Amino acid sequence: MTNILLTNFHPGNGGGHTTYIKSIVNHFKDSEFKFIIAAPKKSLIFKSLKQNYPERVFDIDFPSKIREIIGILRNIQRFNYIINKYAIDIVHVNGSPDHKIAAACKLLFRRNYKIVRTKHDSIQIKNNFFSKKIFSKYTDSLIVVSNFQMKNIVPDYLKQKTSVIHNGIDTSFFSPMLKNKKLCKELNISNKDIVLVSVAGTAYHKGWHLLVKALSEVTTKINFKIILVGNAPNERMMQDCVESISMNKSVHFLPYSNDVREIIALGDIGFVLSTNIETISYACREMMSMGKPVLVSDYAGLKENVEHKINGWVTTAGSVEHLRAFLLSFNSNVLEQMSLSAREKACKDFGIKKFLDETRLIYKNLI
Repeated sequence: MTNILLTNFHPGNGGGHTTYIKSIVNHFKDSEFKFIIAAPKKSLIFKSLKQNYPERVFDIDFPSKIREIIGILRNIQRFNYIINKYAIDIVHVNGSPDHKIAAACKLLFRRNYKIVRTKHDSIQIKNNFFSKKIFSKYTDSLIVVSNFQMKNIVPDYLKQKTSVIHNGIDTSFFSPMLKNKKLCKELNISNKDIVLVSVAGTAYHKGWHLLVKALSEVTTKINFKIILVGNAPNERMMQDCVESISMNKSVHFLPYSNDVREIIALGDIGFVLSTNIETISYACREMMSMGKPVLVSDYAGLKENVEHKINGWVTTAGSVEHLRAFLLSFNSNVLEQMSLSAREKACKDFGIKKFLDETRLIYKNLI
């Protein structure tokens, strides 16, 4: 049995980090690996996994700023306690703060565990002394989740130890389903509406506001509606991006849900229009798996998910003009075939088995 410590530094939902870690823990269970989890107590990953694995989920908040030095030292000690208690063989980190704690613990306590780092964002890995040290000496294997990252953000000195492993989803769980009539009634959605849905979150860099603006500026025979899942925008963002352009009746914000399938099912088209940070998007793959063609921006690795005009559309990141053009030229007659193609693409390329097999190989090569 190989003991693996999985870490996540995000104090809140964590987006793709949460889905990524839950996918590994829940789908690898009863396997040759035993997983221990360390995450902030207020994080979604801590709350959800603590229920199922109460003895194996630990509270660590991973401070990383100089002014938090006392907290950092306390965290390193707690981290070392977990390493010692479970005889950890591999630490799989998912961000810079937890990577630093894992490296510091290994250095200070002379531990011999291996470190795997998955990089979920599109931020360039620096070429400075500190980055070279932590990625060269304290990273045994680097995982990126898109081809874009390998080409654009991984420096040459790391290429040899880097693997591209695209995020995998359970295509049996995320499968096509009928619209919930009660939910349609609550949201005032009729059979004549074309619903654009996103479960990718409501942060500003997700680009949802660009679609809202584009829709406010066009007049079409089609009645479009937009559904967004995630934290409700703050009052100022709501005023600037929705209310000031009189889009309240066309845009619905729904709270985060552990199971987004019924909400995805309401949509005719999915969308992920990120302008920053994004790499590949679990949400995009989940929506396509449920038979929704997805409109994506060409930012980072998003376009790796879709084939333009076959199972989705690719638009220019940050361009309201291109979104207006999409809405004006949209032909609902293509939806049925594109929906089938989106589902086919997901089953062929996005499955959880490929993701797990490739991740397993990383672990086994380090033992």
